[in-house]
Amino acid sequence: MASIKPRGKNKWFVRVFLRREQGKIKFHDKLINGNKKDADAYARKIETARGSGTLDELLNPPTLTLDSYLDRWLKESVKPSVRENTYNDYHDILKRYVRPSLGSRTLVEIRPPDVQAIYNALKERGLSTRTIQYTHAVLTSALKQAVGWQLLKLNPADYTKRPKNESDELDTAETEKIKVLTVNQAEQFLESAKADSMGAALIFALATGARPEEYLALRWADVDFERGEVRIQQVVQWHRKTAGGGWYFLPPKTKKSRRTLRVTESVLQIMQEHRRGQMLQRLKRGARYQQLDLVFATIDGTPFQRRNLHRRHMLPILTAAKLDNSLYLYCLRHTFATLALADGLDPKEVSMMMGHSSVAFTQDKYQHVLPSMREATSKRLEKLLFKNRIAG
Repeated sequence: MASIKPRGKNKWFVRVFLRREQGKIKFHDKLINGNKKDADAYARKIETARGSGTLDELLNPPTLTLDSYLDRWLKESVKPSVRENTYNDYHDILKRYVRPSLGSRTLVEIRPPDVQAIYNALKERGLSTRTIQYTHAVLTSALKQAVGWQLLKLNPADYTKRPKNESDELDTAETEKIKVLTVNQAEQFLESAKADSMGAALIFALATGARPEEYLALRWADVDFERGEVRIQQVVQWHRKTAGGGWYFLPPKTKKSRRTLRVTESVLQIMQEHRRGQMLQRLKRGARYQQLDLVFATIDGTPFQRRNLHRRHMLPILTAAKLDNSLYLYCLRHTFATLALADGLDPKEVSMMMGHSSVAFTQDKYQHVLPSMREATSKRLEKLLFKNRIAG
């Protein structure tokens, strides 16, 4: 039993037995300002914590804030195990959506309603379902590690409700982001691309579905003209946090991204023409040209930045072809997949060429644009995109 004694007006001295230690009795003493009920309530709280083994946490509450914990998690758990761009994505999503509201709070004080409030606020701001789900995934991973490090007993993010996609399709915000060219528009694009110095890169993208970071890292050593194959063996990335940027090469992120693509004769011819022009450029630049063996490079032989390829080459091509200027590099990848599926190509083959994780992912991603495309496509992709070239 606790001992509670008055110590003046509205003051009570509370003594609670804790344990015997080396022949001595340990007590917890506290002077409570208030009435007798307040003193009784405090004594019961101490006795309950003593019985549950949480007394140390109650008497010496942790002061680690969520901000400090996230800094440690990013440094010790995330950075050594993921690619630089993934690390930067995690860093940015936490900085933008989590830290402003919860960063100054003590880690152990965060409860499920606090996390739920973040998701609700993001939804009210009109952010996409995917953004909210990604925020949840990053925060859940961070707090799961806190449980593993025994800084938390439970993960508060596990007890929240996140917005879900209606049906199994992409949510509306994401669907709107996937834009594709029709067959006729693709032909217009290809015709205009032939006159551009980097048109070969964009034609390659449209004809193979390769990602920008893949074809901008493609080397001539990866191209087999005799077999009509191109091996995707590396990607190019750019430092986002380093002043002045800086490029570097990495192997593809997954096994399925490391793949061999069949390339049509028409595309190979265009690449051969591009190579001849590149060799002349190398002679012109002399020692200033970096010998990186890149298929699609700047005038100095270095990797093209995606934004420069889009601004300096794709936009002029779109303008010349009288097409929508809001189209972006990935639209060429989306167009390839959509036309190939609409033309009846085996979804498994399309998924392999795209480097997707599964056939189901490929079908789900493009099923919303297929109905309007199927009626317009009746020949194989090569004939549709390069019929004039083949006829010649």
